[in-house]
Amino acid sequence: MSRTIETVDFDRLKNLLKNPFAINQQVALMLIKSMEETIQDYELKVLMTNSIDKIKWCIEYDLINKVKMIVLKDTWIDVRVIVKCVDTEYLYLTDNVHWSSFEGTLGNMTKLKTLSLARNRLAKFPVSILELKDLKKLYLNQNRLDRLPAGIMHMKGLKALNLSHNRFKKLPTQIIGLESLEELNLSNNRLTKLPNSIAALTNLRKLVLSNNKLQTIPLSIMRAKQLETLYLYQNPVCKNSQLLEDLQTCLPNTDIRF
Repeated sequence: MSRTIETVDFDRLKNLLKNPFAINQQVALMLIKSMEETIQDYELKVLMTNSIDKIKWCIEYDLINKVKMIVLKDTWIDVRVIVKCVDTEYLYLTDNVHWSSFEGTLGNMTKLKTLSLARNRLAKFPVSILELKDLKKLYLNQNRLDRLPAGIMHMKGLKALNLSHNRFKKLPTQIIGLESLEELNLSNNRLTKLPNSIAALTNLRKLVLSNNKLQTIPLSIMRAKQLETLYLYQNPVCKNSQLLEDLQTCLPNTDIRF
């Protein structure tokens, strides 16, 4: 017998999924299967798939179409399981030391809208990400990256890109091709300068450049009238009071923080 949202006790489901005993978690997933509606509760979506075992049970109980979010942290990733989650829209894999065993499956998860691979010790950009044509938000912060593949410029739908806490010495020129980008975080890298072409990101609303080695800011950025917030904390350029004054004059509607 199917259940509607009104007849489901969400607190009970969450408590069962939090319970350390497998049988309780399985009962919760079976109850979720009986629901007709799509699950909207954020915590419940996380609790459904925050372990490989739960994902396996979702597959076993034919619940995979309800798996829209996967959150796995500091764990071994079973490629054979994850590859079946083709309807997943939000994938958060953080602190996964054994990331390399997973990379090849990303290309199959074509419905992904948000992908976080933060704190994975990545020294190389996983090229299978380039196959995710519907991706809107990409978080690669706190890794060991110092370059991006040329193909990233073709991810035209990307709206948010976080590359903070990596090893970039210059702004990857490929980013300039991301015409839909609204948020770009490059804080805590090793940037010494920005190209004039930064102004080509005409939809950019938030630019975070804190904790780099920027001596100056290109004058072209003064044409970025759409920019709402610009973070410059902990850069040598913050000592250039005249430049900062000019920036504030040319960008009166931008919140410039330094």
